[in-house]
Amino acid sequence: MHIILVNRNINRLLFLSLFFVLLISIEPTYAQDDGSKFTNFAGFDLGTVTLSEIEQKYGHATLIESGDAGEYEAKICYSLDDGILYFLSGELGGDIHELLGFAVSVQRISEQKKCAEFPVKKKPFKLNLAGLHLGMSKAEFEKVFTTKVKWNGNTGTIFFESKRAMKQKELKRLPKDVQEGTKAGVFQNYFDVIVSIDGYFEGNKLVEFRVWKTETL
Repeated sequence: MHIILVNRNINRLLFLSLFFVLLISIEPTYAQDDGSKFTNFAGFDLGTVTLSEIEQKYGHATLIESGDAGEYEAKICYSLDDGILYFLSGELGGDIHELLGFAVSVQRISEQKKCAEFPVKKKPFKLNLAGLHLGMSKAEFEKVFTTKVKWNGNTGTIFFESKRAMKQKELKRLPKDVQEGTKAGVFQNYFDVIVSIDGYFEGNKLVEFRVWKTETL
């Protein structure tokens, strides 16, 4: 009887050990989701090009600016058959208007007049970003993400937070005292990265979505 009990206890320990190993191996899938699959669209990665470089590929588009300081937004847009595509920048994009965000919306006459016609021959993609597409329901929108969506009326928002190690060339751009402090461990040697996504609904249909990526020290 004692031998049987011992064997049962061993089996329970083995089972629990395997269970925790599985938990450890599964959990990082969610913890490490940094939202990076939403930061590449229409052939561009956020934070790697400027709005003028996008124009070089897709044709001239009028720069539309609004707000100031932290509310400042600069954008160019293109009108397509299935919606309007926006390329966005902001205060952190500097004078060069670095690409910091994407947006896609349904066709609206007031907006369409401001936007350039997208060259049809240069459209090897659909207005679908990692599962996000116009016309989807709120339930379908929620299923795209691994983290819970926060709702404020008909607007759904989600944030992905991560860290990115600073490259050597980026470190060299910093003031010398900051460089020395970073090397000494006084200042952080990585960027805090936030990818935010907003989905705007009318009724139960997605009519616009926006993706922003910011990197700060």
